[in-house]
Amino acid sequence: MAIPLVVGIDRSEWSLEAVDLAAAEAARHSLSLHLHSAAGDREPSDVISAGAS
Repeated sequence: MAIPLVVGIDRSEWSLEAVDLAAAEAARHSLSLHLHSAAGDREPSDVISAGAS
């Protein structure tokens, strides 16, 4: 069983870039990707959506 790739995200641009890199690595190695949010008053999906735009 493969260990998942775990990434912590917050509101920063740096963390959104880390998600992009982690997603590419997870796909490259066929790993699941687990995102853990430190978004404060925002929903994790809002933080991820902000990074996708």
